[in-house]
Amino acid sequence: MHSSAPGDEVSEFVPFRHRLELIARAPWLQRVYLLRLLFVFALHIDALVDWAFLALKARYPSLAPPDALPALGRERGIRRGFAESLESYAARLLTWLVDRRIKGSPYALMNQLAGYFTGYNVRIRIVNAAGTWYTRYHDGTLDWHFASPSNWDWDGDASLFSRYWVIVYVPTSLWSGEGLWGQPVGPGGGVWGDGGVWGLSATYEQGQTVEAIIRDWNPPHARCAGVVVTWDLFSFDPTDSGAGFPDGNWGRAGKDDGAGNYVLARPTTVRFAGEIV
Repeated sequence: MHSSAPGDEVSEFVPFRHRLELIARAPWLQRVYLLRLLFVFALHIDALVDWAFLALKARYPSLAPPDALPALGRERGIRRGFAESLESYAARLLTWLVDRRIKGSPYALMNQLAGYFTGYNVRIRIVNAAGTWYTRYHDGTLDWHFASPSNWDWDGDASLFSRYWVIVYVPTSLWSGEGLWGQPVGPGGGVWGDGGVWGLSATYEQGQTVEAIIRDWNPPHARCAGVVVTWDLFSFDPTDSGAGFPDGNWGRAGKDDGAGNYVLARPTTVRFAGEIV
């Protein structure tokens, strides 16, 4: 790796096996068979140097080879988006200490979900039972609003104050709500074992990953009571209330309309996932 004679201008990255004639200057080392033996030794030294160099690079996301990024992601608790490029994922891995420092805040959770949806313009909101709203727009802009009185009454149980809900506004290019339960077509069809999510074109793996991110970045002493998926950017405006908002009857999919009829309690234009435990 280094020159063995003063004045030699040789790059420090030149392998040992290419420097044998300069390293082995003694005449008896220049014999053919001995030089070949030295070449074998030098080859192993070069391999050890290369392995050490690659191991050193693997610690740094911006230098690591692509196959090292999944291991770095697991170690740092950062999941790669299903449509995310390696460059984008490596950049997010660089900020893991900053992300971990704010873990437990709604913004940290929303940032991780947004990272998973990289490549799509997705807006994310978190609202708790007290009517506190947190918003992350697709460009990373953050917003906060407190509705007093609370405009989010999921099931009328005010004693469960530690609950929160994640609202994901997705474009139809990402997920669609087409398909009815039992319809044997596509991942949105809802046929058992088809690899999809009932009532939504998301894959089972995507649904599981979203749940895992929420579980990993869940604020302390709080629990996610559900995930809401919508395609309408005007739905659930934090400054609004009334029609289209939970009215205390959304805890179950259906309710009694007062005349003895069982009707849907939630709007059919929105998809709901259960509690994340």
